[in-house]
Amino acid sequence: MTGTELYKTGDFAEAHKAFTRTLKSTKDAPIRAAQLCNRGACSMHMGYLSAALEDLSSSLQINLKQEKAWARMAAVLIRQKRYEDAISALEDGLKVLPGNKQLQDILLTAREFRFRARHPLYNPLSVAIDSLAPSPVTRKKVADAFDRFVALEQRYFKGLSAADRQGLCEGDDEPLSKITEEMSIAGEVLLLLLGLKPCVLIAHPWPKYASSIVGLAVRPFVAATKDIDGVVMELREITHEMRTTSFTTTGGEHKGFKGGWVLANRMDDRYGHVRRTFYEAKQGYLVLEDAVALALGYPGTLEESDRERHTFDVSYKGRRVGSRAPQKPYLEYSCHGSDLPVCKWHLSVCRRACEGITELQAYFNHSCSTD
Repeated sequence: MTGTELYKTGDFAEAHKAFTRTLKSTKDAPIRAAQLCNRGACSMHMGYLSAALEDLSSSLQINLKQEKAWARMAAVLIRQKRYEDAISALEDGLKVLPGNKQLQDILLTAREFRFRARHPLYNPLSVAIDSLAPSPVTRKKVADAFDRFVALEQRYFKGLSAADRQGLCEGDDEPLSKITEEMSIAGEVLLLLLGLKPCVLIAHPWPKYASSIVGLAVRPFVAATKDIDGVVMELREITHEMRTTSFTTTGGEHKGFKGGWVLANRMDDRYGHVRRTFYEAKQGYLVLEDAVALALGYPGTLEESDRERHTFDVSYKGRRVGSRAPQKPYLEYSCHGSDLPVCKWHLSVCRRACEGITELQAYFNHSCSTD
């Protein structure tokens, strides 16, 4: 198989070797530029960001008019949290390729990351934590809306037909009660209502799930929830083939989010990024996985790097105040060790905002790549 064919299967180590062999056997400048760009992409996906940056820079030294090289370089810089450098690189790329939609999209994403780095929700001790909590009146409205959604969601799951239950459980060995508990989006809806999350992604491998729960639970909830300060909800279906960079990191198994739905807060200052990420069809290129994480309000970084192989899987779980029911999942994401101060601050803000509504706890499970 060629390097490109191996790359498309997600075998980045073997693809990297194939591109290296080609580079050793040719002095043809256009071929070398393309192969360096491709090898840099392999290094990026394997987390070797310094090596990726070196190859991508060398590729652009040969040929500046390479959309993929500029885009991949920016992606590497974003993952290194070098947002100013990513912005500068993209602005340089747009001078060479004016009007390029992919570079324009990634430039907006880089600026959004820069904004997030300064946002009180992700900037430990930047403001008094009480300033990020809702007023007593708003808290009561949010609590009532949260209870309303929980009831609607539970009624939806209890009303599933035998065929629907079979479809929902297909390929999963867990009992239905466990599956529906893990699929619950009630916790994420609560964080959206509190202004802590810009949107909720409603998607599942069972094709019928998203449209059915939207029709029977989410849409009635939105219609009945109109008077919470700072919240104007919007429901929208993802109608285009939306694939992220995780498509290549899972050997081509990721089928994208087409058919899923997004519940967004139009008043959130991150709404513009949500719209660009989920609503606008991309022509021939993948959405950065970290851009999706940013749109979903995660404080961590999804993908590993050569400097940070050790990651943490973070799970927020909660129960309604006064309830003795088991904790339920509220939010799950991954982070690097260097992200932990931000993640713990984010947790503190969420706990303070949820006071009187839910008791929130977090679990940090350490994981380590074996690559």
